[in-house]
Amino acid sequence: MAAKKQADKLKDKALKIPLNAVTGDFKNPFSPLADPYCHTAIIANAQFSLLKLIDELLYNNFKILHANTDGIVV
Repeated sequence: MAAKKQADKLKDKALKIPLNAVTGDFKNPFSPLADPYCHTAIIANAQFSLLKLIDELLYNNFKILHANTDGIVV
């Protein structure tokens, strides 16, 4: 997150892949990191955070053009 805040695109991309891989490993039954509960909790929290953001944007009269599981277009 710090890389994203500092607009360090190279570091942001370098961290995105391993973080996504670990998250995916939580869902993989053959991975030593397998933990379906943890995977579900991560996904649910991320989706809830997006919904809270959408609600805040709508409350402040922003127009939502598109929203999905990854992000929002305003």
